[in-house]
Amino acid sequence: MGDARSHDFACALRAVTSTDGMTADYYPFPHDILGRTATRIINEVRGINRVVYDITSKTAGHDRVGVATRTALLLAVGGKI
Repeated sequence: MGDARSHDFACALRAVTSTDGMTADYYPFPHDILGRTATRIINEVRGINRVVYDITSKTAGHDRVGVATRTALLLAVGGKI
């Protein structure tokens, strides 16, 4: 990304855990994993200049992006799905 100003997009990541299928809490990833993930996304995905991790607790039924978010995060850190 460099030092120049950019007007690209932000990428929001969200990973949740749920024991009852009705409520969901954010997954507490270690900061080093989030840092490596953000760096890779910014460096490898054109048009992204900011990565944020959503720690909002919500009901699982309203979290339609949870699976896609976990998948993107796993791929970003080189994990297997």
